[in-house]
Amino acid sequence: MPESKNVYEQYIKINDIKLPQNVVALLYGQPSAVLLPLLNENGVRGIIMHQNVSFDNEGKDIFENYKWKEIKENALKNHKGPKIAIFAENNSVFHPVMLQVSEYTKNMKCRILDNNILFWTICVPPELENKIFADMDNE
Repeated sequence: MPESKNVYEQYIKINDIKLPQNVVALLYGQPSAVLLPLLNENGVRGIIMHQNVSFDNEGKDIFENYKWKEIKENALKNHKGPKIAIFAENNSVFHPVMLQVSEYTKNMKCRILDNNILFWTICVPPELENKIFADMDNE
């Protein structure tokens, strides 16, 4: 177990999530990135997608950092493995909105992560739903 995971597990308690190799976690809301050390046993990498949920009347995120948007889009397009989404939120309003707005999260199925800190939701594509959620149910 990596040293960083030991440090995090002192403070954050979540059920073990078994993810396939080469997963990219799309991170929405703060502090979604704090889960990465706990998920990193299978090479999970994260990309911050949205930290706020504020859209203008054209559906564009007003907090988007356009300088990095092209780099982020190229990384997502060229990624050959599966994508999951992690939402950090203080209620259940954020992730249903993002599931409709983002091309990467459409059709994903979501579950609340049992933990000791925050309302975190994990969303997975339909082809991973039975595997990941079944493993979570067996914990």
